[in-house]
Amino acid sequence: MSDEPAGKDGVYRVIARMKQERKVIRRSQEEHWIRFKAAPDSHSLVNLPVEYERVPGAAYYRGHMLFYYFVLNLISTGMLIAYSVN
Repeated sequence: MSDEPAGKDGVYRVIARMKQERKVIRRSQEEHWIRFKAAPDSHSLVNLPVEYERVPGAAYYRGHMLFYYFVLNLISTGMLIAYSVN
């Protein structure tokens, strides 16, 4: 499957677009990961998500990942509540 979303429909278009934006994010994050791996301090750790949010042209990917994060949190919280009640 190519990474170009043009000419695709449905799930295939979403996957292609997210692959395309993920490449942009990976390229923009390389220097921050190198800095973190060289000196893993708190500033380098905090810098990773901060710089991730500054990547232009990747809002579609970030929005989907944030949505999945919230859904997984809701499911896991519901499971914890159900387990603690029983």
